[in-house]
Amino acid sequence: MRTSALVAAIAIFTVGVCAAGEALASIRTTTNIPAQKLGSALQKLAKDRKFQVLYRSDLVRGLDSPGAVGQLTTEEALKKLLSGSALTFKFLGSDTVTIVPATVGSTSGGASGNMTRTEAQDNTDDNLRLAQQAPETSRGASALATAAIGSSTSDPNEDLNNFALEEIVVTAAKRAQNLEDVPISIAVIGNEEIERRSLIGMEDYLRSIPGVNEIDNGARGNAIVIRGVSTSPESENAASGTGPTVGTYFDETSITGAAGYGSGGIDLRPVDMERIEVLRGPQGTAYGDSALGGALRLIPVKPKFDSFDAKVTASYSNTAGYGSDNSMVQGVFNIPLIQDQLALRAVAYRYDESGIYKNIAGTDPATLASAAPFGLTDYIRGFTQDDVGRMVSSGVRVAAAWQPTDELNLTATFLKQTIKQDGFADQDAGYYEQERIPVPPQFRLNGDPGEANNSNIDLANLVLNYDLGWAKLTSVASRVESGSQYAASLAVAPIFFTGGSRSDFKSTTAEARLASHLQGPVQFLAGLYYEHVNESNTQITYWPGPPAGDPFGSNPLLGDYDFMRGLKQRAIFGEASYELINKLTATVGGRYFRYGKDQSILREGVLYGAPVGAGVRQYLNDLDSGGSTFSANLSYKATADALLYLSWAQGFRLGQPEPGLPSTCDTNHDGYVDGTNLSIASTRKIDSDSLDNYEIGGKFAFFDRRLTVDTSAYHIIWRSLPIRSNAQAPCTFAYVANAGAATSDGAEFQASLLVTKGLRLDFGAAYTDARLSKDAPGLLPPAYEGDRLPGSPHVNTNLSAQYSFNLAGRDAFVRADFAYIGKFYGNLQESPQTAAGDYTKIDARAGIAIMKKLNVEAFVRNLTNDDAFTWRGLTNQNSVFGYRMRPRTVGVQLGYHFQ
Repeated sequence: MRTSALVAAIAIFTVGVCAAGEALASIRTTTNIPAQKLGSALQKLAKDRKFQVLYRSDLVRGLDSPGAVGQLTTEEALKKLLSGSALTFKFLGSDTVTIVPATVGSTSGGASGNMTRTEAQDNTDDNLRLAQQAPETSRGASALATAAIGSSTSDPNEDLNNFALEEIVVTAAKRAQNLEDVPISIAVIGNEEIERRSLIGMEDYLRSIPGVNEIDNGARGNAIVIRGVSTSPESENAASGTGPTVGTYFDETSITGAAGYGSGGIDLRPVDMERIEVLRGPQGTAYGDSALGGALRLIPVKPKFDSFDAKVTASYSNTAGYGSDNSMVQGVFNIPLIQDQLALRAVAYRYDESGIYKNIAGTDPATLASAAPFGLTDYIRGFTQDDVGRMVSSGVRVAAAWQPTDELNLTATFLKQTIKQDGFADQDAGYYEQERIPVPPQFRLNGDPGEANNSNIDLANLVLNYDLGWAKLTSVASRVESGSQYAASLAVAPIFFTGGSRSDFKSTTAEARLASHLQGPVQFLAGLYYEHVNESNTQITYWPGPPAGDPFGSNPLLGDYDFMRGLKQRAIFGEASYELINKLTATVGGRYFRYGKDQSILREGVLYGAPVGAGVRQYLNDLDSGGSTFSANLSYKATADALLYLSWAQGFRLGQPEPGLPSTCDTNHDGYVDGTNLSIASTRKIDSDSLDNYEIGGKFAFFDRRLTVDTSAYHIIWRSLPIRSNAQAPCTFAYVANAGAATSDGAEFQASLLVTKGLRLDFGAAYTDARLSKDAPGLLPPAYEGDRLPGSPHVNTNLSAQYSFNLAGRDAFVRADFAYIGKFYGNLQESPQTAAGDYTKIDARAGIAIMKKLNVEAFVRNLTNDDAFTWRGLTNQNSVFGYRMRPRTVGVQLGYHFQ
């Protein structure tokens, strides 16, 4: 009965609104829809033009669209999108279009043809789809268009046969493609999920992705572990160690290692992001060095030409335990400056997160007793701190988009973010407690007498796209100026040090590439890459007490370390694909690179064996090297809803010169580091390491795309692992050497299911077995074949459920997110005191639109108040430290949308 009434209403409505359809079709608007799946292209056009497109899902399933670019009317855009599809379109009204077979009615497609009642009914059967404005959502699917066709209510659970997971377009392979057509393992978090979960940082989303773990080091940066590819996440995260194993990007700009020497990757807050892409497995061909385990890409929302848009969001919450008040405020504004040609988008935000640790050094009897022989008791006594680890993140982002012609568009972006953290967010004493002595006045940051930790980044880039008709030319130029600072103290009796550090990172990168969209079986991608990086770091170690208590002498300056490094890299990369037979495509790719690195170090003070003022800068031998990396892929599109693939891909990290260990580390003068089989000479250079990833996978859709499944299994061989270790006494230095080999075997699974139009479930799970494949006796203590790589649990799982519904005529939702991270260790030796993980985290959220433009949400993070360690490691002095989960946090959020 409902269907008959709907068909009759459409037929009657159509007769009276053909003229309105003609008006809609006559307005020319800037259109930039790349080649992609036809369903996705129609959805994008509907979203951009703010109208609805009705179509049967079986009509468009498996069809590709050549895209539509230029100053086009709606009619012209639809014709381009439908070109070669044997489909046409009809206007049902001023804001509704239906897609029909070209044999129905007029074969030309347009706004003026009349539809009969029978024709309308043919297009409103049980498989009818509605494409309209719908933000993207998580892990391989877009948000469901929730308006019910022909219904007077917005209840998303009506018309239960009329819903499906929509397709999502990604640019992971440096061209616009439907996610389900990209034959690599990718997890995607879309705009809707980012906003519904109010994600703050990497730890909020990476740990809930199958096969991924994240080590949060606060303002100093983060370490990301994908598929177990890590030998020590904290030291790899630091440029002073072996370098990261995951490449991180803001849109087209690399920010890998942007916190500088001694720190890690800067955690950009995901405000106003279109999506977050996590590419699992090595990406050496497209993304170059450091992407051994994979790549993380944050894709911002681009400026819109067609309308003014703005929203403001604010939240307040409270964290249990030693935590306290938290707050957030953010604003997003989109302003068209010249219709269809120039637009500006601006973002501003501030997050204030309370600390969750307490410093008890000044009241701890053991610490005070240890300090007494050095005359430090009065310096430390009574010094305690609450709210340790409080972090304030603030940032702005401005992007301007200009499209002077149909073929050419340019986007310029500037981003600035600062993070200030009072204290280090770790535990080295009791439950959520630490013991840190005061920092001398000359080293203090943020006006705090205790430790502090800051980072900053300024990023500017310019992206040019030019459509040549047969290919798209993209040129990117970026500049990053960033770094970090910290003021630190160390109280591990009988050692008492304080000090400060500053790291600066500056990079200039450029890339030009050509991505084809040819008619026929051949496609290609070709590109050039250039990178120039300069880094510097200064570290000062200071004796805080009276000279008489200084165990090293009377000079309070114990050590001065000054480091500089430069990198220049050039690369050429590309890939080519060929459809061997119908639906079977082979793709091969490669990258050739050359690079040069230079380093110099100045070390003086009693810690380095040279009097202050008498140190000599050591210029290390320049490293001039290069290499190549390759990939191959065979994919079979069995049906429109099934993709199978086999792949082989390589990844690599650049080597670097090292200062090497001094003769004090070779007391018997045999040329080897005492207690190891490593030569002193081998500590003076880190060779490039590389890995091979062999993978089989599949992507499937079932039940008219109400269920999507993405699964993969892999085997990784990793060679020449650079591993950080400490030398044995009397040598007090740490060093890095290529001392190991490893393998990683695992499988990943993720699925999304629309149970009803309003109820969506997302599930993911991964098994990872990453381990040494041969003994590493060069380490102290040594590690052996079969020892697990640190930072990677055997198992991690996630489950999310979201229910959207209508409550008293208002849109509402409830959502819950569950994640489990299995047990893992913080070092290769699997020391029991470094065990972490084996925890669950449950977040819940509910919201309602109490007014048309005002949303109110309530949330709780870590519902069960789990207090497990998310990481535990050992310092150079072999003391244990660890990061605990943030205690339960409960809050409320308000959002107002201006339109």
